[in-house]
Amino acid sequence: MRALLLAVLVASCGAAASPARPAPDLPASPQRIVSLDYCADQFVLGLADRDQIAALSPHAEDDYAYFRAAAAGVPQVPPLLEDVLALKPDLVVRTYGGGLAMGDQLQRLGVPVLELGFSDDFAGIAATTERAGAALGHPERGAQAAADLLSRLSAGATPSGLRALYVTPGGATAGQGTLIDQLFVAAGLENAIVSGGWPSLPLETIAGDPPDVIVTAFYGSAFGGLSSWSEAQHPVITELLRTRPLIALDAAQVACGGWFIADAADALRAGQAP
Repeated sequence: MRALLLAVLVASCGAAASPARPAPDLPASPQRIVSLDYCADQFVLGLADRDQIAALSPHAEDDYAYFRAAAAGVPQVPPLLEDVLALKPDLVVRTYGGGLAMGDQLQRLGVPVLELGFSDDFAGIAATTERAGAALGHPERGAQAAADLLSRLSAGATPSGLRALYVTPGGATAGQGTLIDQLFVAAGLENAIVSGGWPSLPLETIAGDPPDVIVTAFYGSAFGGLSSWSEAQHPVITELLRTRPLIALDAAQVACGGWFIADAADALRAGQAP
């Protein structure tokens, strides 16, 4: 039945088009926006008008969604091709929703798609925010949000001399070059992890040279993936969580690379106050 429905929808959208057909242009002012994942939801909710939104992802109201309160009452749609086409969107916004092929499939059927991608630095987030604002028909909102982000974060902060360790429930930590690392710099903290990327918590190193401050996110969230086998459950880490100053970030501030990540830098600065 779903296959038959998809065939009908594809036919109604002009599916005879060749795969070489150029991607459809983004509309100047979309009026039926569909968002396919919770990261895309944040850009849509934060930059578009509510009456422009046809549907959000099924995770739009989860606890790690920054604009979850604004999502209340907005229809939700699973990131499945036939369900999205049934809404007749004039713009689909996504970072990963629907899988790798979804963007190309929609564009071949004549549906404009805004692919947000993922940014690994503040300048990239600002550029994505401006691009999203323009695509959603509100370039001034995107420009203002991007400028606010850069003014709050790019100038950095006076180093506090404190070494911070980022701890996730799954046992990973943030190394050099990650967004968390850049947030530490913006808040005047030094990252206790000297390697790059997202390594597992180096328990022996931490035990021999403990950090001054522990920073967490996602604790208490189903998204965090807390496991009894996680390094975060090791006595070395649980003792640090009990004895060291703790700054618990709101997961929604750091779950997606949006302009609202600046709130996490403010929380890190405030958490260092005596």
